[in-house]
Parts: sequence; C-alpha cells; structure tokens
Amino acid sequence: MTIRRLLLALIEDGLRQHEIAEHVGVSQPTIHRALKGASVLYETGKAIEQLAAARGCGQESFLVEVDANDIDAPRSEVVRQ
Repeated sequence: MTIRRLLLALIEDGLRQHEIAEHVGVSQPTIHRALKGASVLYETGKAIEQLAAARGCGQESFLVEVDANDIDAPRSEVVRQ
C-alpha cells in the first residue's frame, strides 16, 4: 500500500493531518505534500506505516471478481470487504 493510501486510511480513521504529523515526527505541511504525491524520507514512510499498522488502518483485503467461464477475462470489479 502506498504512503498516500496509508495517510488516507488514517484520515478516514479520524486523524487530522497535524495529528498524523505529531505521531510521525514531521510537520503538517510534510503530510499535506505526501497526500498530494510528494516523496517522503524513508524514515517518515516507515513511521507512517507503523502508525497505520498500530491503528489497524490499511489492512483491508481486496477481492477481484472474474468471469469463471473465461480465465482470460480482465478484472471486472474490485470489491472492498
């Protein structure tokens, strides 16, 4: 899962950008830039991963549905469980 998706999961879980920044040890603008797709330091990314794991965020499993009669069928839908 990307850092951006982990951040979105944390926000969906109720954290605000400045709260994530405090937990991770960076500034709120750093979190904002990461949400917009900017790169973050390795240590920052690991801290975000650890925070998300501790809160149980980003652990969704995905199911890909395909036509059982056609093994070459493209993915028809991604469903969140």
